Amino acid sequence: MYLLITFDGQEIDLVEEAEGKLLGLEVKYSPAAKIKKKNAFTTTYENASIELVNKENYLEYIL
Repeated sequence: MYLLITFDGQEIDLVEEAEGKLLGLEVKYSPAAKIKKKNAFTTTYENASIELVNKENYLEYIL
């Protein structure tokens, strides 16, 4: 698990690496929150995706 912060201040809260793939997790309290930096993360890293974790779906990621 990693935290990714770029030189220009963009960040992904949690990055997991498994089987040659990267999964970026953006953690927000509100289910209405949007992912703002998807393009920068997914275009920089091949085989990368990003998902939003919030108060309604967090159990899917910890169980």
